[in-house]
Amino acid sequence: MSPGISFHRFARLELRDAVDFYEEEDPGLGRAFLAIVEAGLLTRVGEAGSGAAFKRLGFLSERLLDGEEVLVKEAFARRTTGVVRLNPGVPTRGRLSARWRRWVNVTIQEEGPNS
Repeated sequence: MSPGISFHRFARLELRDAVDFYEEEDPGLGRAFLAIVEAGLLTRVGEAGSGAAFKRLGFLSERLLDGEEVLVKEAFARRTTGVVRLNPGVPTRGRLSARWRRWVNVTIQEEGPNS
C-alpha cells in the first residue's frame, strides 16, 4: 500500500457544526468564526514562506474541505510556478495535477471511527 494522507471525516463535520451553531446564536457569527479559522490557517502557511505549502493547502482544501472557497482562492493566488510533490518525503512522482502544479504521490483517504 502506498503512503497516504488521512483526514478524519468528522473533522470537516465538526467545523461545519461549529459554524452552524454560531450562526444560530447570532446570524453572521458562524461565517465570522470560519473566517477567523481560515485567516489563522493562511497566516500559518504564509509563515512557512513557501509557495509549495500553498499548493498543498489549496489541493487538500478542494479535496477534503469541499473546496472551501477562501482557502482555495488564496492558495491558488499564492502558488508558485514550480512543480512539487504533495508529500516531499515520498520519492515517487505520482500523477500530475496541472491546476496545482504538484505531483499527487500519495493516496488521500478519509478516516472515521469505522475505518
